[in-house]
Amino acid sequence: MMRREGSFQSRNTPYSEELRVDYSVGDKCAEKSPLDLRLTERYALFQDSGSTLHSYAIHHAEWPIFRVKIDNLRLDYSRFNPLLSGSPDKVQYSPGVSVLAW
Repeated sequence: MMRREGSFQSRNTPYSEELRVDYSVGDKCAEKSPLDLRLTERYALFQDSGSTLHSYAIHHAEWPIFRVKIDNLRLDYSRFNPLLSGSPDKVQYSPGVSVLAW
């Protein structure tokens, strides 16, 4: 995995799969749609550990969301290509938030 400003790359070598995206971050979204809230305002964290699934409650401030323009996209996941045709329906960026988990 390689990250730098305006670019992200990830390669799954055992499956010869690749994601590469070059992008530009735009303005902050002034209002969030119900879908935006559903995708970002999650208050549970799940972690698998062997045969056990652990669940944690989390708290965080509301995620800031910014518009994104995709300049270049290479998405080659042969196992999932039938599901990933065309351009993404929704693309946004957030610098993240601090999370408290317990």
